Amino acid sequence: MIHTGNAFVKDGKFIVDATIYTDNQVNVYEVFNFANLKKGFKKMKFGNIWRRFEIDLSNNELSQKDLSILEWGNYEVPTYNMEYDGVKENCFTYLMEIMSKQQMDESYSWDMVKFDSCKNKVVAKWGAPAHFSNEPYFIENPQGESEDDGVIVALAYDFENETSKLVIIDAKTMSLV
Repeated sequence: MIHTGNAFVKDGKFIVDATIYTDNQVNVYEVFNFANLKKGFKKMKFGNIWRRFEIDLSNNELSQKDLSILEWGNYEVPTYNMEYDGVKENCFTYLMEIMSKQQMDESYSWDMVKFDSCKNKVVAKWGAPAHFSNEPYFIENPQGESEDDGVIVALAYDFENETSKLVIIDAKTMSLV
């Protein structure tokens, strides 16, 4: 386990969502070595899962549920509406999807995904050709009326121009603001 999403108590259970790796022989940080990426694309299978852990507080039994499994690449650095942090269940978590695309060409990117744990699926994505998004951060709309009313702020590395820029993404639609 590297990063966790929200943690909360519901129906007598302590619940936490987390990115986990099932293959302990793989160096998950290898994906951040841009020098290796420029030398050529390499398929990377990490055994990465976005998983929910539940501990029944009455008997301390642990159960696990896989929310999403990537065949290639990995999910990382989850963010969500902090109004829900530690106090109630959230539906939407925003994650980086690193190295999941298996063809490096002019459209290659590391996308940001909007995962809906209430529907148990990815409901939207943002990515730009030749851009690697990094560490999304959710900023809630103070007058917002729904959980996903806000923006995602992140840096995106432009692989072709070797520059970084700030991107602001509408959290509902996952489109640039």
